[in-house]
Amino acid sequence: MEYSGSDTFKYIDKLIRRSKSLLIISPFIGNYYAEMLAKSGKRTLVITSDDTLRKVKALRRGRRNYAKAVAYFIVLDALIFYLRMFAFGIGVLLLLIAMIFLVLYSRANIVVKSTGKTFVHEKMYIGEKEAIIGSANLTFSGTHRNIEHIEIINDMRRIEELKRHFYDLWRRY
Repeated sequence: MEYSGSDTFKYIDKLIRRSKSLLIISPFIGNYYAEMLAKSGKRTLVITSDDTLRKVKALRRGRRNYAKAVAYFIVLDALIFYLRMFAFGIGVLLLLIAMIFLVLYSRANIVVKSTGKTFVHEKMYIGEKEAIIGSANLTFSGTHRNIEHIEIINDMRRIEELKRHFYDLWRRY
């Protein structure tokens, strides 16, 4: 299916919401989508030419959650110490499980690679069962204001080809 217009967000946002993991190639990533991806917690690999921290800062913000988890770990470790002193074995086990959960749950799932001096101009958004290619950058203007042309792909063979292309670029940079 193809779409031309200024409402490409209807298709791109749906792909982001539905997919468990994402592969993204976009020369520019706006704060709107960086925040959306960071909050989604989905495993996301991004190839971009935009290496300014201002544009990808929100994507990397997910790593701050890891620091929070470490702080919780320290607090819970202190609680475990005190519980051991009072011999509450089951409490220690439950707190240990809670610490592991916090650390695993809070880790950032977004990895961003910049192509550096080589400008990547293609735009590609890939989920498990759907992919979108076209002219729309992953910015608010690119998906909400500009007249863009995209192709929505549901053919699994074609999606696998696009994934291979993505990983070829990923290895290159």
